[in-house]
Amino acid sequence: METRRRDKETRRQGDKETRQGDKTWRQGDETRRQDMETRRQDMETRHGDKETRQGDKETRRQDKETRHGDKETRQGDKTWRQGDKTRRQDKETRQGDKETRQGDKETRRQDKETRHGDKETRQGDKTWSRI
Repeated sequence: METRRRDKETRRQGDKETRQGDKTWRQGDETRRQDMETRRQDMETRHGDKETRQGDKETRRQDKETRHGDKETRQGDKTWRQGDKTRRQDKETRQGDKETRQGDKETRRQDKETRHGDKETRQGDKTWSRI
């Protein structure tokens, strides 16, 4: 009877230890699952950091392009202003040319009057010599 009781207790004790072991095993599973989840999150975080850095790099590139575009715009404005200056100079040149032509016209008129006067003088000389 004693033996049976001991066997029963031993079995019960063994069952209890087995159950305790199972509990420990399950806790180990849970720990491993948590560790795996933590590693996965760490990897995602690192990947996210990489994407952030990549985004920052892209932003800097776009900023550089924007600044370059601004430079081209300013360069265009400069060219435009130079064009204004050139057009103004062209206009002044044309105005000068017009004045020169006007002066040439006046000079030709005066030359014509002088020649006409010379003709009258020669005509007078001719008349004078007949007398």
